Amino acid sequence: MAPPRKNSSGLATPNDSVMTPAPIAERLVRYFKPSGLVLEPCRGTGHIHDALLAAGCETEWCEVTQGRDFFDYAGPRPDLILTNPPYSIFPAFLARCLAVCDDVIVVIPPAKLYASLNIMAQIRRFGGIAEICLIGGGGKLGFPFGFPVAACRIRRGPQATRHTVLP
Repeated sequence: MAPPRKNSSGLATPNDSVMTPAPIAERLVRYFKPSGLVLEPCRGTGHIHDALLAAGCETEWCEVTQGRDFFDYAGPRPDLILTNPPYSIFPAFLARCLAVCDDVIVVIPPAKLYASLNIMAQIRRFGGIAEICLIGGGGKLGFPFGFPVAACRIRRGPQATRHTVLP
């Protein structure tokens, strides 16, 4: 896959092309049981999007390498965002997710949520972390790094954080 085109933030890097393996995407969809309109703003090779379609979800998608930049998304307001975001621009990407949707699930090393006081304050003002669902070690899951990976759900409104492990 070609390196990503710079997105609207101007900060994308080739290291942002970390694709979610198909079995992980399928497990995420089975676990979270998304409904309504689901937006996948970083479609990449399409594993999350394909799993959503297989589950009968109504979907929208963006993919910067295909000319559909999430920072320019003006489609219908989704009920849920489910994505593996670009890590190098995570703060800006998360802010965009929270502006577009009230229920966001990002597949990330959980340390990204706690990387700065600004991110933590942004999440607190929005609502909170509803769930951190541990998926496993990145290298064992097929990601190109060894950090733990989790599906972190952030919702508008008051939240109590639930910690689980993806079955």
